[in-house]
This record gives sequence, C-alpha cells and structure tokens, in this order.
Amino acid sequence: MRHITLGEIGILGQQRICEGSVLVIGAGGLGCSVLQALAASGVGTLGIVDGDRVSISNLHRQILYTDNDIGTPKVEAAKRAIRKINGETEVCIHSTYLNEQNAHELIGQYDVVVDGTDDTKAKYLISKACAEVGRSLVYAAIHKFQGQVAVFNFPTGDAKAIGYEDLFPQGRSEEQAPNCTDNGVLGVFPMILGNIQAGEVLKLLTGSGDVLGNSVLVYDFLRNEIFKYAIKKQFLSKADKGVLHEP
Repeated sequence: MRHITLGEIGILGQQRICEGSVLVIGAGGLGCSVLQALAASGVGTLGIVDGDRVSISNLHRQILYTDNDIGTPKVEAAKRAIRKINGETEVCIHSTYLNEQNAHELIGQYDVVVDGTDDTKAKYLISKACAEVGRSLVYAAIHKFQGQVAVFNFPTGDAKAIGYEDLFPQGRSEEQAPNCTDNGVLGVFPMILGNIQAGEVLKLLTGSGDVLGNSVLVYDFLRNEIFKYAIKKQFLSKADKGVLHEP
C-alpha cells in the first residue's frame, strides 16, 4: 500500500483507514466515485444508503454499474463491485432512503458520513442528523459545470461547527432547486468531485492535512477555476451574485 510511504499517513494512518467506517448516502454519480476510491484505499467498513435501482441513464457517470445491473437495486450492484475492488472491505447495504425515522440510527453506526444525494430536502436532513448524532459530514453538490465540496459539523479552532443550513439557509422550495435530471451533468464531473470527497474522508480518518471545515471549495469546470470561501452566516450573499448555486 503506497499510502504507508507518505509521512503524513504512514502505518498508523493506514491502520486508522482500515479500522474506519464510512456511510455513503446516495449511490449515484458522487457516491459511486466515493465508494470506489474508499474501497481501493482500504477503508474497513463502507455503508451504503439508497432505495433506487440502476437505470441506463445512470451508466455514464455511476461507475460501479454496468448494463447487467440495470433494474437491480443500486446498493446490491454497488456491493458486488466493491467486493471486486477490495474483498476485505465490509460492505453494509441499506436499501432504503434516509428519512427522519431512520437517520439517527443509520448515521450513528459510522465514523464519517458522505452526502452523495441530489435533492435539497435530503441535504438539510442529513446535515441536521449528523449534527445531532455528532458525526462529520462530507458534502458535495453539482450544478451543470460548477461543483462544491465542504465538510460540515467539523469544529475548527474556536469556530463553531457549521452545517448545510449555514451555507444555504432554508426558504427556497425544492422545486426551485436545479437538479441533474433537468439540467444535465457531464459524466466525468461527479467523478472529480467524488474523489475530492473521498480525500476529505481520508483526512478525517487519519487526522492529516487541512479539512474543509467552515469553508467550501468551489470548482468551475469550464473555466478551470477553483476557489475556497469561508462559510459565514451571511455567505448566501455570495450565492446571490452567482458565485455559488444551491444543488
């Protein structure tokens, strides 16, 4: 494992990765890329929450699936693919959607949570539940050719840990929020952001590097521009100017 030769990781860091548990909510474009990267990195336990089935429209970006998986529950197809990548990773599948009734129980079983969902209501729910259970949340969202990644519920210094609602205060209806179905998505883009999410997970598990806590990384794919902003209570004014878009 080439991780061990990195001074910031080493044997102890790789041991923490192997002992770590990560819950990935949503096994779509983001989730598939996260799961692939974390399994290859040696994460000990991966949980997957998704109630959907594989469709042909998923295949250009959801890299764990093939034509043979069409019609199969995503969690089952993802588990088969992960076992081929790393047979030592324990894969726990939850063929359901996260809701207010099961959120605390599911999230509480894992060390770190990854948000791979694509609807606003779910993001508010996940962020709130992670704060209540005490788990850090690695978030990402895509709007056309712009994406963003952040780590929520991760205190930095004396600063209060922030959540999704601090980046996007509630008040906008779910119908107004853009999504991949209506706006489309370039197949490679979720893979890029998903791997950034996976990197943040590995930093959380190993305690190495600077985590994107209280900040958001914004990647503009068409312009090849990357920005990082501090998240504050009035940060929504940036979004109003077109810097950020709610997923």
